[in-house]
Amino acid sequence: MLEKKAVTSSKTSESSDQKISGKARVSWMALILVLQILAALAVAQFLILPAQGRDPRLFGSSEARGSILMMDDLVVTLNEPEGPRYLKVSPGLECENSRVEKEVKKRMPELRDLLIAGLSKRSMPELSAQGGREHLKKQLLEEFNGTLRSGELLNIYFSDFVMQ
Repeated sequence: MLEKKAVTSSKTSESSDQKISGKARVSWMALILVLQILAALAVAQFLILPAQGRDPRLFGSSEARGSILMMDDLVVTLNEPEGPRYLKVSPGLECENSRVEKEVKKRMPELRDLLIAGLSKRSMPELSAQGGREHLKKQLLEEFNGTLRSGELLNIYFSDFVMQ
């Protein structure tokens, strides 16, 4: 009978050791999880966000860029030898500040004429090529900024860009 109590006593101590090691295992796993979360936050804070911080419009930054002034829709005939091809665009001009926005509003007919001239000398394959639209935007931006006196346009956006 004494032997049975000793066996029962040893089983009880084994099960309590297993419970302790199970609790320790859970606490270690929780600690590792917390460390992984902290590492992910640190990577985001110090590596990812600063790299994307160059564009303040990302992540709802309070540093606003310029306001975007939409131009009226425009349809132009593309430079195509095979026959008429058309391009419909809805351009938006991102102004550096309010002075530039006022000047753009005053000089809208001139900027619209530059846009028509810049678009109508392009061909469909040129605009369809990889990087064609970006190249067009860059050239138009240079032309527009060459005419403005109170500052610069930051970017040109096309909310519509349809070729037919």
